[in-house]
Amino acid sequence: MIYSSETGGWTSMQSQCNGGRTYQVGDLESTLLNGIMHFPTRSSSIVTVDMERNAWRRIKMPPGLPNNYGGASIGQSQGRLHVWEEDQDGCQLSIWVLENYDSGQWTLKCTINCFELLGRDCCKNDEYYSMFAIHPECNLIFFTDGNDKILSYNMDNQKVHVICASEDFFKGLPLPLLPYVPCFAEWASNGQ
Repeated sequence: MIYSSETGGWTSMQSQCNGGRTYQVGDLESTLLNGIMHFPTRSSSIVTVDMERNAWRRIKMPPGLPNNYGGASIGQSQGRLHVWEEDQDGCQLSIWVLENYDSGQWTLKCTINCFELLGRDCCKNDEYYSMFAIHPECNLIFFTDGNDKILSYNMDNQKVHVICASEDFFKGLPLPLLPYVPCFAEWASNGQ
């Protein structure tokens, strides 16, 4: 069941390929891309919902991702769907881009190790980092170093920039961090 804010009601959709299977999706994470909602699931896939065509489908995550929810995150950049995952030790970050929706072909866009990213071996010091967003218009990611900094990393020139370096910023913040992405879509006026 999908709720539509446009109609104010619930809609039921059937997939031709689900075989009666139910997918559990995350409660915080989704991405709107080309008018289609994307939700990561707990079964190494992304469920897409297209309300205009009254259809949904499933896209498999890139090969090699763990088969559990929480290991990978999704976002959109430059009109394409991206998936990223930090390995279990928190020492390496991998970012994939979906090249072809029909075939489900993913390309590994970038692999970054913690030492290159932060200039120190966070694996040895029980530190961690966590990517929480990708810029919608360029090859820029946003992450926290787990201490008191929010940083950006430019995948093109491989430069790290400190955005915020105050532990006061983190006090009282709800976790996980979610990016602000402005929406310039026109709302239906419904005669009002």
